[in-house]
Amino acid sequence: MNLQKKLDLERCPHCSVHRPNLDMGGGEFATNNFEGSYPRVWKTYVCTKCGGAVLAFSTSNNIAVVDYFPSTQGETFEFEYLDGDVEEDFKEALKCYSHQCFNAFTSMCRRTIQSAANKLGSEGKDRVKKQITELKEIAGIEDDTYQVLEQIIIAGHDGAHPNLPKLSPERAAILLILMKDVLNELFVRKARVKKVMELRLKEIEKNKSQKT
Repeated sequence: MNLQKKLDLERCPHCSVHRPNLDMGGGEFATNNFEGSYPRVWKTYVCTKCGGAVLAFSTSNNIAVVDYFPSTQGETFEFEYLDGDVEEDFKEALKCYSHQCFNAFTSMCRRTIQSAANKLGSEGKDRVKKQITELKEIAGIEDDTYQVLEQIIIAGHDGAHPNLPKLSPERAAILLILMKDVLNELFVRKARVKKVMELRLKEIEKNKSQKT
């Protein structure tokens, strides 16, 4: 991959589209370090799908790209349906995952579940195992979701203790899917249903007022 008119990436680091069309935009510039050595040539590329910019550099013009920024796509979630500690903790968890800090990621996942339990009414002073047991009753979650919660808590425990095996990227990737599924079950799906019902009631009231 060279500094040419187009940057050849597998995926756009912003929108994750496969084989993005990254056109050069904004020209190029050169830099050195404070000693005047380590010359670098920089070029900016723009994804024609999402408009996201990627900055790439090589040690001289038209040779192999040394690195580009951003180099990875940050993980996202529908945070409009989360708030308070749940939102803050899961955002931090996703930052850890995006930077491949998998032990920190799993620890923050466990903390997110504890924050979710507190948010939904479980006592914060209880041990996390008791909290998710209470959460099962309070939130009326199914057995399958409860088993996922248990797996998240186990992974978070492993990630927080240096005497246990480090979390592999494969296990962390599975945990990410489980976390999103659980938060969707606990918050997103219910919020969406509530929103739809509110809109329906507004339409009913609007129709009634128009008839009278």
